[in-house]
Amino acid sequence: MKNKPKRGGFGLVEVMISLMVAMIAFCGAYAMCIQALRITRMARDESKSIQAAQYEIEKLRTYSWRQVLALGSAYTVTVAEAESGNTALNDLAGSSAIIRTATFAMSTNRQILTVTAEITWIDKETNKCTNTITTLIARRGLLQ
Repeated sequence: MKNKPKRGGFGLVEVMISLMVAMIAFCGAYAMCIQALRITRMARDESKSIQAAQYEIEKLRTYSWRQVLALGSAYTVTVAEAESGNTALNDLAGSSAIIRTATFAMSTNRQILTVTAEITWIDKETNKCTNTITTLIARRGLLQ
């Protein structure tokens, strides 16, 4: 009795199994890429909000002490005002900035103010996000 010659190659079942394994691996890699893009977008928005808050605080530091006190305890930065220089605020969708000032608790005669810049924006998943930076501003500088 003669033996049948074996043919090289894979059968249909082996090909289907290897395609399923490859498909599962590619789906996992795709899901990781989507997650990485989402995290990168969130980090970019967080970074832009911190940059926008820092810009508003530094802009406030250029004002005279009278101008700072004249602003009151809170004011909102409008989109039109932000377009003149705060590009980070413009890059955030639905963003707004609220700057609050208050007398520092250990200060006498309003010589030191606590300044809080609060940036709010809407992310890609339509969640409202907020980032806040707080600092001190003194009439004659912090080192007197």
